[in-house]
Amino acid sequence: MPTSTGETAGLAPRILAISQVWQQLPAFGLLDQTIHRDKKSLRIIEHRLVVNKLVTLPNVAHHVDEPGLVVMQNRLDLLPGSAEFQPTVIATISLHGLARRFQRGYGDDEQTVLVDIGGLVPAAVPALVRVPALSGGRWSGEVAMLRAPGDPDCLALMIRTFLQ
Repeated sequence: MPTSTGETAGLAPRILAISQVWQQLPAFGLLDQTIHRDKKSLRIIEHRLVVNKLVTLPNVAHHVDEPGLVVMQNRLDLLPGSAEFQPTVIATISLHGLARRFQRGYGDDEQTVLVDIGGLVPAAVPALVRVPALSGGRWSGEVAMLRAPGDPDCLALMIRTFLQ
C-alpha cells in the first residue's frame, strides 16, 4: 500500500488511463458495463458473451459436451496495493437453446436476442430453471456444475432450450 502522498497521488492518472483503455476494448459480445473510479480505486464490472465448448460434469443431471455461448461476468478491482481480476461464468446457452430462441421467440433480430440474453444476468442464481425473456417466452434449463476447458469448475445456469 502506498505510504507517501506522492505515491497515492500518482494513482489517479493511472486509474483514468486504465479505465479509458478498458472502454476502448472491442464491443464484440459486450452486454453491459459499469465503471466506477475515484482518485484511489477503480472497479469495472461487465458482462460479455463468449464462445466456448460447454462440458457438464459426470453424475450431474445429464452429461453433455456441446458448443455454445457463455455469459461471463468480468470484474476488475484496483485499489492502492492490490489488483484483482475475477472472471465468473453466469450462464451458458447451448447452440440448441439459442436456435430455439431465434425460432420461437418474439423478434428474431440480433439486438432483441441480445436483450433477452442480457436478461439472464440478474436471474442467474441457483435453483432457477425457467427465466422469462424480456421479449416474451422463457429460457429453460437447469443449474449445473460446469467445466469449461481451461477454467475451474463452477455452478452456473445452463440454458438448454427456449419455450413460448
